[in-house]
Amino acid sequence: MQPTSDSTRGNAVAVRKSFASPGQIQGDPVQPKPTNNIVVEWNGRTAVLHPLMNLVAAVVPELRSALRAVVAKGVDELTIDFSHIEMVDSSGLGLLIAAHNSVAKSGGRLAVIHVREEILKLFRSMRIHQHFAVSGDEVELPGAAAQ
Repeated sequence: MQPTSDSTRGNAVAVRKSFASPGQIQGDPVQPKPTNNIVVEWNGRTAVLHPLMNLVAAVVPELRSALRAVVAKGVDELTIDFSHIEMVDSSGLGLLIAAHNSVAKSGGRLAVIHVREEILKLFRSMRIHQHFAVSGDEVELPGAAAQ
């Protein structure tokens, strides 16, 4: 599947396609849809996703598609950089758990980095850090990454 256009800077690629519409079931054929909201950096079998928008219900389908593409490509270590994320809702939390499950199913690990203090507090209260590693700019919550 060819994207409509990609802009490349180093080994970072701005993802300009979605792989599924909100109503599609996993495994259905997917149609590309242009977007500039997610940057993916690859280093071997390690990927870093840089979502450039808040992790809320309105963008979860787009991010889910990007995550599926990364997992399908094969990833041992997946890191999601929260530098640009100021808000996470229940749909976003569900997506993080689903991403963790998908990566773990293939033997990989998920980590979330550069999380703002308010979101770290949410992750602590929900014990998200027990499933995967979570770190802010100065604080790290010990995660399940060592499992």
